[in-house]
Amino acid sequence: MSLFHQAIGDLIVMAHARGQREAAYRPRSRWMADRNARIAASVRYAARSVPYYQRLFAERGIDPRAIRSPEDLRRLPLLDKATVRRDPDAFVSRSWRGRRSVPFVTTGSTGAPLRVHHDMLSLLANIAYGERSRKTEGLGGGGRPRMMSFSRDMSTGTKVHDIYRRWTFIPRRPERIHMGVDRPFREAISAINEHRPHLLGGYGSYLEALFRFVLAERVEIHRPERIGYFSDGMTAPGRRLIEEEFGIPVLASYSAMESFKIGFSCERGTGYHIHEDLCHLRVIDGDGADAAPGECGEIVISNLVNRGSVLLNYRLGDLGALGSEPCPCGRTLPLLAELEGRKEDLLYIGPDWVVHPRAVWGVFSGIPSIVQYQLVQHEARRFELEIVARDRDDREGTRSAATDGLRKLLGDVDVVVRFSDGPLSGPGGKARPVISHCPPPALA
Repeated sequence: MSLFHQAIGDLIVMAHARGQREAAYRPRSRWMADRNARIAASVRYAARSVPYYQRLFAERGIDPRAIRSPEDLRRLPLLDKATVRRDPDAFVSRSWRGRRSVPFVTTGSTGAPLRVHHDMLSLLANIAYGERSRKTEGLGGGGRPRMMSFSRDMSTGTKVHDIYRRWTFIPRRPERIHMGVDRPFREAISAINEHRPHLLGGYGSYLEALFRFVLAERVEIHRPERIGYFSDGMTAPGRRLIEEEFGIPVLASYSAMESFKIGFSCERGTGYHIHEDLCHLRVIDGDGADAAPGECGEIVISNLVNRGSVLLNYRLGDLGALGSEPCPCGRTLPLLAELEGRKEDLLYIGPDWVVHPRAVWGVFSGIPSIVQYQLVQHEARRFELEIVARDRDDREGTRSAATDGLRKLLGDVDVVVRFSDGPLSGPGGKARPVISHCPPPALA
């Protein structure tokens, strides 16, 4: 990317960065006004340029100009992942921002791919919105901070940071070191000790297992100033273990491929502060009505800044509960007191070798014929794989590609493959893509 384009990218970031460090502390009336303005703008934009909403408003006789608040937004139907998955292009804007938007693909919680587009302006503004949680990172000292992240190669996060690297020129840009989640723990620990990062990030379940291994094996490890986890959860005991045994503060960010900024935890650890003016969040009960504060329900979001794919009243698939009291940290943004998010099983291949499910997705995402999958680990090196394939005439080719990919990732393992003709289902209608019945004795 040319210096001219990087200069434009920097100007966009700086224009959106103004006031972001104080945004979480503003009076409620300020961010509520911004939220309502963005709700109105998003609905009008969807009515003008997004095929799904153009049809919806016409069929139901809804005047988009009348939707200007969260209460008005409830007039729109709830939107589920299956609807977006069936026809993702129906949610992509036909405007110039939509036509130039960047596609992101993930499996979500079912093993079936989901595609959502983000426009470049919102992607760059997302850098500025990160200033809201920068204070919680609290990285001391001068110079260039080092950040090491454990995630899948070309995950959503690594793809986003690659875009930032190409489209912006920031002299004090943090040094980012990426590590995969498919290598033995001892290799990961060696890399941490070599690079000595100030901030260590990654999937919550992976980082928890890593530090449980360090404690169980009494391995020496560099202690970063902060640990930040994302994408999937870390248990409360695991978080306490890291904070109490290693003295490292643990922070969490709540995000999804459908909306990069949803919430972040603060120094008090009372929950997640929701970016309500960027991503409206509500919690609903089994009947679709708003759950009372403290009552656990399903999380529904509306991304108010993305002009690629427009998703309003979108059922994210996580469970949580809104807080009933303000956080003592002084931030005024709404508080999500509880979050029961995506919980994924790790694959334990050896005494110090753990593979995250997102690495498994990296194998199957490269096989176009696979629509959905479920990998079950019965023993350390014995697996069962169920596949929903797009092409029924070339099942042997799909079988060969799947088993070859798994053995490249996991080593010499036994894999029994069977095919299913229909969508895979599990509790609540969702099939987990990876299931392990093989917890490691040392980390259990």
